[in-house]
Amino acid sequence: MNRSLRDAMAALSLSNLCFISAWQILLNPGHYFYYYWKNYPGFTEIIALVLDILLLAVLFSVGIAATRRFGKGALAKGARVLFVLLLVIPLNSIRLGGGSLNDLDLFTFLRRTQVMVLGCLLLAAILLVLWRWSSVITRIVAPILMILAPFSLVALSQGVWLAQRHRSDIRLFNKKTPDVAESETEPARRVLWLIFDEMDQRMLFDARPDGIKFPELDRFRSEAIYADSAYPPAGETLMSMPALTTGRIVTRAVPSRPDELMLTFDGSKEAAGWSAQPNIFSAARAAGFRTALIGWYHPYCRTIGTGLDVCYWEPSISEANPVLDKLSMGGAMRLWVRAVLFRIPLVFRLLKSRYMRDLREQHIVTHQRILAEARAVVRDRGLNLTLIHFPVPHHPFIYDPARNVLSPATDNDYAGNLELVDKILGELRREMEAAFSWNKTAVLITSDHWWRDSTPVNGRRDHRVPFLLKLAGQPEGVTYPRAFNTVLTHDLVLAYLSGELSSKDDMIQWMDRHRSFAESPLTKNLP
Repeated sequence: MNRSLRDAMAALSLSNLCFISAWQILLNPGHYFYYYWKNYPGFTEIIALVLDILLLAVLFSVGIAATRRFGKGALAKGARVLFVLLLVIPLNSIRLGGGSLNDLDLFTFLRRTQVMVLGCLLLAAILLVLWRWSSVITRIVAPILMILAPFSLVALSQGVWLAQRHRSDIRLFNKKTPDVAESETEPARRVLWLIFDEMDQRMLFDARPDGIKFPELDRFRSEAIYADSAYPPAGETLMSMPALTTGRIVTRAVPSRPDELMLTFDGSKEAAGWSAQPNIFSAARAAGFRTALIGWYHPYCRTIGTGLDVCYWEPSISEANPVLDKLSMGGAMRLWVRAVLFRIPLVFRLLKSRYMRDLREQHIVTHQRILAEARAVVRDRGLNLTLIHFPVPHHPFIYDPARNVLSPATDNDYAGNLELVDKILGELRREMEAAFSWNKTAVLITSDHWWRDSTPVNGRRDHRVPFLLKLAGQPEGVTYPRAFNTVLTHDLVLAYLSGELSSKDDMIQWMDRHRSFAESPLTKNLP
């Protein structure tokens, strides 16, 4: 094998290894379930990755050829050291596995372990060794790269096979249409269920920071049944929302298709599809009620859409699902390049501001779309049950209360997102008051889980979530002091819609009878 071919194979192999973090996503069968994607991306991700690998391989080949022709002395040595140092990228990818792109922040690591001086000395020693024995190390590394070169084709073949295998799943991205209701009733009973993602009970009501006001929430609390010891069914949205809608504690949730989430319920060993389980919407429609769900994160319209007259959802943004809408070729290529850059020590620290700004900008769009749909759906006086799952106050933080604007600025905080929640409640209330439906509607405000970055108290975070329920025509508020789990909301809402419950006294007595446990066994040992 001549030298040029060996150099080209080494360059391709090294380039492929640099993109191993991208392959870790694409070669994960779970990624091809596309549960969190709003639209089918097709082969865009794979083609973009192949192009990135080939372009980087060309760049490496040019660098190797230039070094062989013009590199002498210190220049050649420096090129060999750089060649070996590039292996840090795949090694970091292997170390981090399929973790977040921003898991590596060397400065934070060094501060936390208080070994900055030792770390710098170790780095200097490594560079000295590489410089002193660069020729020997390069002669060892080059054959290894040659051996690993075929894995470029193996990874590509496996990725194409996975994509082709799930190509027929494109139909599963379609919104499901509802079953025909058995009957229709006049909307004598209306329930609006507002779930604000990751809303903190303690900061909202118990230990509110000085200078922060929530006038709409305080006003609502004065009119509602306010529970100060409510616990969510799970500590994350993936399990909590299925639990709240089915009325059963979910111990495990695994996406299996674009339109399916496999759930394992407490006390069961077998997983079952969310779409096949009875839920609050299917039960309401069977009773002749009209239903609606507006939300984010879960593809509600694909999973449980058959129980919904009105449905809209927006995806969660992450490395595996980095866009709100359809992924372009250029966008995919940039995303994979970013994945490589973030595996280089210290690079994420340099690019963190831009990365977080991008996330905030996408979160703003998600919030605006959900709010627009929410404002429209609360004006629909023909709906009996409406659930709206908002993406705030969940991070990233997007509200600047000082200027009363949505902003991707880096100094926004969680308290600002809570003030945005207060503003949303005021907007929805005014919409309903203008439609003369506020006083005729039972409004429930709660959260799917607690604020997971809150300051621990006595070594543990507060796992409670807000729970406020204003019944139609309720004249004044009352505090419900006993602890319970919000998984009972499923039965509570259906009992109210059926006419079993009418007054706040009925509701309190019902909660007393049906609360069987407070904090879920799944969350008791969480920090």
